[in-house]
Amino acid sequence: MSDDPVKAGKFYAAVMGWEDDVRMDGQFCRMVPGGNFKNPDGSDSEIGNLHIGIGDVANLRPNPDPAGVDSRTLSPFARSSRLWVLVSEDDSVDRIMTAAVEHGAEVLWRNHYWKEFNGFNDAFRDPWGNEIILWRKEFGWPRAVVSGVLLLTAVMSAIIYPLAGRLSDRWGSRRVILVGNALFAPAIAGLALADGSVVQFYLLFAIVGAAGAIPSTPAYSKVISEWFDEKRGLMLGVAAGFGNGIGSTFMPIAAGLMLVQFGWRGAYIGIGLIVFCLGFPTLLALLRDAPGRVEEIKLRERQLDVPDIPAAPLPGVNLAEATSTRTFWILMAAVALGAGCMTAIFTHVVPMLMDRGIVIQQATLAISIFALVTAGWQVVTGYLLDKFYTPIVAVPMFAAAILGLLCFQFSQSMVVIYFGAALMGVGLGAEFGCLSYFVSRYFGLKAFGMIIGVYYSVVIVFQGGAPVLMDVGFDVTGSYEASVWVLSVLLAIGAALILLLPAFEIQRPSASLEASAS
Repeated sequence: MSDDPVKAGKFYAAVMGWEDDVRMDGQFCRMVPGGNFKNPDGSDSEIGNLHIGIGDVANLRPNPDPAGVDSRTLSPFARSSRLWVLVSEDDSVDRIMTAAVEHGAEVLWRNHYWKEFNGFNDAFRDPWGNEIILWRKEFGWPRAVVSGVLLLTAVMSAIIYPLAGRLSDRWGSRRVILVGNALFAPAIAGLALADGSVVQFYLLFAIVGAAGAIPSTPAYSKVISEWFDEKRGLMLGVAAGFGNGIGSTFMPIAAGLMLVQFGWRGAYIGIGLIVFCLGFPTLLALLRDAPGRVEEIKLRERQLDVPDIPAAPLPGVNLAEATSTRTFWILMAAVALGAGCMTAIFTHVVPMLMDRGIVIQQATLAISIFALVTAGWQVVTGYLLDKFYTPIVAVPMFAAAILGLLCFQFSQSMVVIYFGAALMGVGLGAEFGCLSYFVSRYFGLKAFGMIIGVYYSVVIVFQGGAPVLMDVGFDVTGSYEASVWVLSVLLAIGAALILLLPAFEIQRPSASLEASAS
């Protein structure tokens, strides 16, 4: 509303670039942004764009009894109109805000991030008290372009995992992790350089995927497995569960604060600084390879010109020997099925629940329970594996995930749904907690890095593909019910495959290293 619609029309024509269509002798102005709504193929449809009407406040009357009421006047204390505008790709927020101020508007805020809408906005108050909030798209890319980087990073990680593992086997995990941290931090910060080129955007994320795969779970699992034996499962669980849990809690909060304060470019730079400034000194000061590995590395350094260096004093087999066993492929299938299914479920918790009419707050609580139990149960899984020293320990945990999924999808009680989320956390925690332990027990530590790298390469492909297939199932059937039944069957197959695994073959060595590590 305005007490001078003609003047207000000229204001918005100058500031926003809209067509000013004056009507009713200046009592009403019809502001037309221009253009028509688009068809799916991008062409103009026959439906015209929305328009904004600016009326004279003197003509405003309360409803339902307009007769006999005096004319209204603008008041700075009254409730004002608020209008949200998405800025087109051929315009800019800076231009609009500058023009608004030049024509008498008051800036309310700049570069403000609203997490509810997952975007940045700026706002001004026009001379008549109306609030205009400008939403903006950074590059105007379609969603498929942005989501495609997730697949790209998964592919890059799958390529690098075995290579990084091979380097860990040869030169020790400490060096690999330190170099990886030094590469990963600037790779994250480098995302701030994105300038709107899709090719550059993909290249930056390809570097992140490759660099991030170096100082990752396989390398940490190797160094922990070399230090600990009798308590290996527990230590792997503590490192993965608590470490990832703390990181998953802290980093999104830090990123959100930096996002609001410095924008998305500043947030990427800040995350890179945190990774390097906190991570690198800590790793440099505290991370050590096991004593036996240190001696082997020194031997390699002295004999770089000798092609055949004596093998490490560690039990185990190389990758070729491992892949020749039935155990390798059974474990591969079991873990890939389980990890893929559980990741698909985890990424669809909120849409699955909201599809059934459950509010976002309850859905968010369910995924929080899922995540917290996943982190904590990795520790429990490791403890149980140490105590009972058998792969069968994992079977009831996989079965719990199936029961949890069915409760989650078909129950109408939120208590049962939350219980189902916890059971699925048990299953996913078991998936994450078992793999490194199983590999170290079945194939030893001689080529642990290379072997676990191959496993993670396959697992990450399944984790990337399973959620996509679940979305396809929804598009075809209109619900997640069919996908839930398919996932339940696949999880059951994964649990059955665990039953086919033999007893652990690698004998336990001396506990002296573990004592020194403690």
